[in-house]
Amino acid sequence: MDNIKVPIFNKLTSKVPGIIFQFRISPNGKASMPFANERLMDIFGVSPESVVEDADSIFGKVYGEDLESLYDSIEVSRSNLTDWEYEFRIVSQDGDLRWIRGVARPELQEDKSFLWNGYMLDVTDKIQVEHNNVDIRAKYQGYFENAPEGLFVLDREGFFIEANPEACKMTGYSSTRLYGMQARELINPVCNSSQQKIFEKSFTCGSVDEEVLLTKASGESFWARLVTSRVSDDLVIVFCEDISQRKQQEEMLSRQLQFQKLIATISSNFVNSTIEDFDEVVNNALALCGTFFSSDRCYVFLFSPDHKLMSNTHEWCSEGIEPQKDELQNFVISSINWWWGEISNRRIINIDDVNNYPGLGSKEKELFNAQGIQSLLSIPMINNGGIFGFFGLDRVVKAKDWTDQEVTQFNLVGEIISSVFSKRKAEMELRLSENRYRLLAENARDVIFRISFFPQKKYEYVSPSSVLLTGYTPEEYYKNPHLDLDVVNEDNISLLYSMYQNPGKSQKLIVLKLNHKDGRQIWCEQSNVAFYDEKGNLMAVEGIARDISNQKEFEHKLKELNQQLLEKKEALESLNQNLEDRIAVEVDKNRGLDHLMALQERQAALGEMIASIAHQWRQPLNLLSLAIYDLADAFDFGELDKKYIENTVEEMNRVIQGMSKTIDDFRSFFKPENEKTIFPLARVVNNTISVMTPYFEKDAIRLLKDLHPEIEVEGYPFQLEQVVAGLLKNAVDAMHDILPEDREISIKTIPLPQAKGCRLEVINTGQPLPDELMPRIFEPYFTTKPEGKGVGLGLYIAKTIVEKSMNGNIFCENTSNGVKFVVLLPLVNSL
Repeated sequence: MDNIKVPIFNKLTSKVPGIIFQFRISPNGKASMPFANERLMDIFGVSPESVVEDADSIFGKVYGEDLESLYDSIEVSRSNLTDWEYEFRIVSQDGDLRWIRGVARPELQEDKSFLWNGYMLDVTDKIQVEHNNVDIRAKYQGYFENAPEGLFVLDREGFFIEANPEACKMTGYSSTRLYGMQARELINPVCNSSQQKIFEKSFTCGSVDEEVLLTKASGESFWARLVTSRVSDDLVIVFCEDISQRKQQEEMLSRQLQFQKLIATISSNFVNSTIEDFDEVVNNALALCGTFFSSDRCYVFLFSPDHKLMSNTHEWCSEGIEPQKDELQNFVISSINWWWGEISNRRIINIDDVNNYPGLGSKEKELFNAQGIQSLLSIPMINNGGIFGFFGLDRVVKAKDWTDQEVTQFNLVGEIISSVFSKRKAEMELRLSENRYRLLAENARDVIFRISFFPQKKYEYVSPSSVLLTGYTPEEYYKNPHLDLDVVNEDNISLLYSMYQNPGKSQKLIVLKLNHKDGRQIWCEQSNVAFYDEKGNLMAVEGIARDISNQKEFEHKLKELNQQLLEKKEALESLNQNLEDRIAVEVDKNRGLDHLMALQERQAALGEMIASIAHQWRQPLNLLSLAIYDLADAFDFGELDKKYIENTVEEMNRVIQGMSKTIDDFRSFFKPENEKTIFPLARVVNNTISVMTPYFEKDAIRLLKDLHPEIEVEGYPFQLEQVVAGLLKNAVDAMHDILPEDREISIKTIPLPQAKGCRLEVINTGQPLPDELMPRIFEPYFTTKPEGKGVGLGLYIAKTIVEKSMNGNIFCENTSNGVKFVVLLPLVNSL
């Protein structure tokens, strides 16, 4: 027999009183016993292992007078292929003679060997009974009465002849009652036909080993293992073992395996589902759960955000059960206070009997009875610590008490359902966000694009505004992945290649000269973000491109204006020659200049930056104009001399230098940076404040400063100026709707303890931000300003600069009377 099956079979036959064996004669006449149970040692004193290859030790135990006849009986069975039945004597280990009765059936094997399958019983007692029936009966009854197993003796019609006390205890019948019964009456009707005929098979097969469901006298059922052995043509002895506990464990294991399959099926279906087929997958999961947990309904309820209403969103009903989903929409939760108290406290509700459940509220009982519910099981659905619904089962046809194991299993399914609904909500919000982003991208004047470089270069997305910038449609970019090489002017191709080849080290904001489709040359400012895989390979670049041709034109005109002012200074220094004519000429020039400045002012109004420059220059230009008119008046009144002219020219030069410094401040404000530097944080703040002063003056805003000059940080000062400017501009915009006397901005720098860094705080008065908007203010294209007042990129860019360029952090919080933005930066010695 198979080596794995031998121990199992030994265990199964360990209670059988006789020897179960296989006997083999090979083609060369050698005898062996491939299998024998452990009873071989008890009867023959020979271990089963020792006779697997050679059975001579068995024959060595046979009493000498019986040996030849034993050989003859085996030869007759082999020659005629008839059943072998023989009684012979052996010499026991104690030296006594024991009678053995053997029964076996021969089979011719493919290798020409013969194999007998059978059993041998020690029938010494039987033989002795024939000589001394009284003594044998006494010994037999002693063993029969005290056996730990249930023992039956049946006649050929299946009636009980004898039953020991253990058998009566197992079945609940007295021995007197059993003697008038047939054994088949104990077999439960649910058993199959083979199990029903186990005792009949015992007479035809000799022995049967089978597990059968038996019914006690009380009507209770239990599983038993019945091992039968035919002891004569008219008698069968039955060994009965109660295996109910083992069967229960096997059933629990089987149930657990079925549950694991259920979990795997539900999980797999959800993993492969989409938003479109979500409802169908949920309903399938409810059908599987309802069937597995023996319920009549399985459903999901979701709560409204304020937990005042709940709605039945998904429902499964078994055949013949009336659905309740349509009747349970926007149900008022406060009407079932007891139930809501249990669910809101994250407790599982397991009601085995609605009409007799202690503590169940009258409103709940009325609601459940209206739906025909006899038993129910409800599991709260939780996500991120908050309850958003519940998952439940109903029993309508018959009440049911779900076991602790079933409740635990249903709770596990509930956790999966909860996570799936939470994931769906997140996906819906993501899709909404993506739609919003796409809507903004499709309608933005700036060009938004994404270029993928793996497995090959291609444009994955280009917004429609590309037509406004370059004249080329998004479709043209999709068809030609190298169109950018035609669009970018040849003077800037190397800069473009540098960005593609090493975007991490190149500037994130680059300025390119482009060739418009209509032949014009335009200027573009492009902001890029690179994406890499885990190995550091460039996978894609996303960016925003903006037309800055007007800005470039203004820069050029500002240079011309500065040159004109320098020329004016030189002209003023030469006023000592032909003063009257020169003054008249200069007056005419200044009138022309006034006209030119008016024109420049109108052009500067096209951008807020030019407006700020114009505001900064208005007072110095007035001073220059007054100085010129003062020279004319001095000349008219005879007060003009060399010293007077020198003093006036010196004052005008000072004013012009101040105007030139204003230009330098604004130019340095947007100066690109390639390398990190160490700089005082207060200097960056003061530079930014000097640029932003016109905004404060225009809106009558008080500015409070508390700056620590000793704080130094490392990074990109001009990028940090851009962050501070953005925060100050947001603060200014946030105070338009409050009274001028309440408008105040406070800017502070604060060193953190133990030199771990510093804080930069920008605080403004006004309305606090709503809590629900606070997590989103740093998202791209999200703005709290009125439509047309902002595109929502300022704080996103500020966060990018602080985190990626300055190794810092930025966040926002409400104060008692306004909003505070905090920038955390590492100090130089803490990097």
